[in-house]
Amino acid sequence: VEPTISLLRSVEKTSRMKVTGLINNTNLMQYTELPLIKKGEQLVEGIAAQTRLPIIFNSVVEEFSGEAQSQLHHPVLPLHLYMLRPWE
Repeated sequence: VEPTISLLRSVEKTSRMKVTGLINNTNLMQYTELPLIKKGEQLVEGIAAQTRLPIIFNSVVEEFSGEAQSQLHHPVLPLHLYMLRPWE
């Protein structure tokens, strides 16, 4: 939590903008599993508790966004992969 808050404050200082909300973007698209996203949500909850910033959503690959919504505490933003990597 502390290194992430330090990075957040550094970004705010450098950009001269304030962070107004947090997003759990702990995913590797089609290589992500729900336990990884749940772990990321726990980290974001710890950051939110210390910074008093709201958690906006969890970004989740759309194939299991329904399952994720039932297991996570915050809203889910389904992600769809539009661009393929050169090797795909």
